[in-house]
Amino acid sequence: MAVTTECISVSYTNGCQLQYFREQTLSLIKKVSADISISNTKLTEVLGTSETLADTPETSSQDLQCFIVLSSLGIEIFRKLDELLPLPDYRDYAIVTVSLATFSDKRDQWTSGTAFTNATYLLAKYNLLVTKPCVLVDHVLRELIRPLFAKSNHPEVTAQGRKALHPSPRIHGSSLLEAETKPWKFGKIYSVTVFRWVLLKFAEALVEANWPLVIPPILTLIDDDSPEYKAKGCELLAILLRVTPPALLVRTGLGEVFYDAVMPCLSYLPSLTPQDQSLRLLGDAYPTLITLSRLRYPSDDKRKERVGMLDQVMRKGVLNGYFHCSDNVKIVESLVSQMRLLVSEMGIWSVKHLKDMIPMLSDILSEPFATAYPPLLITTIQTLQTIILTDWPRIAAHRAEVLRGLTFCWLKLMEDGPKVASFNELKQGLKDSLKLLKAAVQNEVDIDADVKLLSQSDERLAELLISE
Repeated sequence: MAVTTECISVSYTNGCQLQYFREQTLSLIKKVSADISISNTKLTEVLGTSETLADTPETSSQDLQCFIVLSSLGIEIFRKLDELLPLPDYRDYAIVTVSLATFSDKRDQWTSGTAFTNATYLLAKYNLLVTKPCVLVDHVLRELIRPLFAKSNHPEVTAQGRKALHPSPRIHGSSLLEAETKPWKFGKIYSVTVFRWVLLKFAEALVEANWPLVIPPILTLIDDDSPEYKAKGCELLAILLRVTPPALLVRTGLGEVFYDAVMPCLSYLPSLTPQDQSLRLLGDAYPTLITLSRLRYPSDDKRKERVGMLDQVMRKGVLNGYFHCSDNVKIVESLVSQMRLLVSEMGIWSVKHLKDMIPMLSDILSEPFATAYPPLLITTIQTLQTIILTDWPRIAAHRAEVLRGLTFCWLKLMEDGPKVASFNELKQGLKDSLKLLKAAVQNEVDIDADVKLLSQSDERLAELLISE
């Protein structure tokens, strides 16, 4: 294979030979794309759950590495062949498109950096060709995606992509039954990546006409038991919502269905959910809910309903999540980051949460071992600054809590010294936060008196409190 790669551009100039080698390369890519399923437990992501899988983990790892090597070489050869025989000249370019789209997400275990680079290059080069409706809709959605999800449709959605008036009961089968009803999870697992690529290429004009083809699969993914597939479903829903007209969401009645499907994802936290899976799910679920709020309540006269929805996300998501996982720094970092997004989205309406947000952030800044993980401190300081800038009319009542967090963090930073990672960035962040606090409350309270009293209590605070 490597020898073929080196020789193609210099040895084969005959059209028939090029066609032959191109077909051989296509066969290789098609084969490895279609076979990344039951033969490999790592790729199916059902280790220990499917009794039908006979491979040992060691064998699976070898199979995975073998697949990565073969697919990378196959796509590299295909790119070299394309320089002499362009993709539009190939009659089955739709099939090639699916093979390339299989490697369009570099987060997938089976996608190497080389395969991703070459695949995305070819897809971008022939963007007008591969994004034709005959490819996106007819070949991918109708012929690939719909049959794979046909036996696992979401019970609250009709076949037309509308809210079901009488939802059917949910059926939870065994893993053996799931293997039969969910071929997208236990068989052609690359199909979810291809589906994602299609949605990224979707224009608004295609959404309404193909609504029934995209909604059931997305909701099925979100409804899956696996946190990883839930995360993929949330990501796909966010991609779709960006090009969905608000009127379509209202007409189909799916706004509430989407909300009810995504909200439970916010509770997938350690220790019941592995940390890495929880982080990805939270990172996809919160932005999806924010995007949904914009689409579900787009006009100013619906601001109250929109803020009410975001209130629930803040309470049931961020604040409740912190209550359960305050000792997990990476989860807390994610929650604090999402808090910042929610405050920016809600604007001044987020003041109702000050009584919970400010003590939470101050507690994080005041932790005795806070400097052991500087990224959390940086995120917390940035979020605190956003809150002060957004909710400044009501921040004076919470100035004592803010000062507590800033001063305790400063003292700990001075105690640990420059050996702390991001030492200078943290120092500047704390100083900037105090300046924002002073500016926000100067017309309401005598903040200088509070600052003077604190500076007299510990000389190490002088640089923070007195510096201009």
